[in-house]
Amino acid sequence: MKVESISITNFKRFENLEVSFQNQTINTISNRFLVLGDNGTGKTTLLQAIALPLALATKQIQRVTDFDWLGFLPGRYQRWGAPRIELSVLFTDEEITATRALFKRWAATRTERSLIEPGDSKRVRLILDGERCYTATDAQYYQFAGRYYARNLYITEGGTQVLLGWYWERKEIENYLIDPKVFKKALGSNAPPASEYRAALLASAEKIGA
Repeated sequence: MKVESISITNFKRFENLEVSFQNQTINTISNRFLVLGDNGTGKTTLLQAIALPLALATKQIQRVTDFDWLGFLPGRYQRWGAPRIELSVLFTDEEITATRALFKRWAATRTERSLIEPGDSKRVRLILDGERCYTATDAQYYQFAGRYYARNLYITEGGTQVLLGWYWERKEIENYLIDPKVFKKALGSNAPPASEYRAALLASAEKIGA
């Protein structure tokens, strides 16, 4: 997904601000966007205004007070009235297809009867109005939940049900730690032989799993 534009009202130092991330020359959303400004002009505030509604929609946090960012003080969130942030977010066909497929696998493991399938809108307006985060329809809102579905899928490994999200994270950790090139580069001449290093990792893993 890509953020096409943002409109901010009463959020921290911004009373009213609108920013478009569209390249006006080639009429596309840039993959990179450089934010420049003197200290205290609101560069970090702009990033927080983008991240906060996305964190809620993607289920990384449950409420505004869960937002953990240095310099963000939940107690001052509504200091100048209820903030309103509107994001225009674009989804690719691949993202829509993947999210809907993950939802079906996730829903098959649930006991609830009324689950809402993610929509197929290519442009979604995500709104944070005070404490409430929403889109035009519930189906559009769940288009942001792809990673949530993935993290909460279970797979079977060695006869045991394992959360797919933890499985991925663990594999990334294992690949990083076991790669001889990584620890050799990190430790230099102090690096132990690869065989000793792997043996130490296996011994640690056995202790953790015991």
